Amino acid sequence: MMIDLSKLDSIGLKEEGLFIDGVDHEWCWRAKTKNLMVAIAENIEMVHRLGDSRSKFAGITYKVGSPIRLYYQFRNILLLARRGYVPWYWKMRNILVLPIRFLANALLQKNRLVRIRYMLCGIWDGIFKRQGAFNEHW
Repeated sequence: MMIDLSKLDSIGLKEEGLFIDGVDHEWCWRAKTKNLMVAIAENIEMVHRLGDSRSKFAGITYKVGSPIRLYYQFRNILLLARRGYVPWYWKMRNILVLPIRFLANALLQKNRLVRIRYMLCGIWDGIFKRQGAFNEHW
């Protein structure tokens, strides 16, 4: 992500409480509330790996992340879904897919019990609006 540093005074820094997942999206949505342009530069190359691997279920390929990432993903979806500036399409897509992601990770992946624990902790902390690192709460 490239940021015009002169805009930080009006937008603010990235939200550290989210820690990892959704941080860039959240910052961009705040920038848009200030009527600033957010753009995707398609000719920029960045080496980056999303998820540990890929898996397929019912013809749909999905990212498989580590159990700790599941905590942040589930928690941050619930935290961000409450915010008025977060787009409805993002809220709907992520909230509707959450049960499917839970089942896919609980039934189709290795370390099922660990994954379930992290997802449930993320759901709990998301409901109760807890931010910060996992180890601050669990």
